[in-house]
Amino acid sequence: RFNNCTDIRVAGVHTGGMMAEFVVFPIRQLHKVPEGLDPLDAALTEPLTIGLHAASRARVSAGEYCVITGAGPIGLLAALGGKSRGATPILVDIVDDRLQFARECGIEYTFNSAAGDVLAYLHEVTGTMPQAMLECTGSPVILAAMHDYVRHGGRIALVGWPKGPVTVNTV
Repeated sequence: RFNNCTDIRVAGVHTGGMMAEFVVFPIRQLHKVPEGLDPLDAALTEPLTIGLHAASRARVSAGEYCVITGAGPIGLLAALGGKSRGATPILVDIVDDRLQFARECGIEYTFNSAAGDVLAYLHEVTGTMPQAMLECTGSPVILAAMHDYVRHGGRIALVGWPKGPVTVNTV
């Protein structure tokens, strides 16, 4: 788990990123894009690995429901990652265009939490509550209530980056 290094240096976070004309990395950190793979498709590799890793860390399994908060690129790919593991994703966001795009990508259950009671919707869809949650927003409001988004004993993977301190309700 190299990501737990006390002196971690993540490109684009702690050091310069890819929005430069040239970058230099050790050869061991580079992977050749297969011939014939469209560069735009190849660009999805990194965000896709985040979504797949989130589903793996939350141990999302076939037959389960998994709520994903945030329908941006990472959240959408996390939903598809859950779906690839046989789970039923439920994608929650406050932007209707993102939710519409998610439906076009095959996500059956979407909900605009600005327009209604997300917890009631989750209960309606699942009959209880989801077994897992992939939190992809970093929103302090969602993080404070995240335990309410899953059933007792549910699994939560924190993916989004909060911009400051957050409070977690443990009651």
